[in-house]
Amino acid sequence: MKQGFIHNDRTWKSENLSSITFLNGDPIIESKSDNDWFQNGRKGIPAFKKIPSSDGGIDVYLYNYYCFNDERGLIPDGFRISTTDELQSLLLNEQGEFINQYKIPTNTGYITKGGQHSLTDFGAYWGCNLDGIYPKFILLKSRDEDPVTIGSDSKACGYAVRLISKPNGDDRDFIKKVSLF
Repeated sequence: MKQGFIHNDRTWKSENLSSITFLNGDPIIESKSDNDWFQNGRKGIPAFKKIPSSDGGIDVYLYNYYCFNDERGLIPDGFRISTTDELQSLLLNEQGEFINQYKIPTNTGYITKGGQHSLTDFGAYWGCNLDGIYPKFILLKSRDEDPVTIGSDSKACGYAVRLISKPNGDDRDFIKKVSLF
């Protein structure tokens, strides 16, 4: 993964997370079918799904929530998953208009808890709030109406991840175990 860019005095990774191993080197289970994804989510097993690029670009890696709550770790030291507000700051100007000046992918799609991948004209990213409520996701639509929507969903769904550096002295990762459907 390339190092990144600076926005609002913070370093952002320039590409979405694409790890297939935990920080300790253990492999993350790859769900290769809809049924694999469904079974892993139903059992609370960390899993990812690689979605090959349709245009020869960068492949998309979508992760379920259990990847981030695993003791083996997924997020590199010094980084964390961006908050929904931070991710929005990359996409919208002060008037709330969609500008996407850093070219954050808006076509990642998402995976339902049943395992179906939907590759549409928007991107879906794991995110959080500063109070630690997790998971959250943000949809980055490529059209003008309602360019950003925030909501919560099942831990078994799959979304992309964009990482941001932690401020000096901040050791929070904003991930807490929560009960969702």
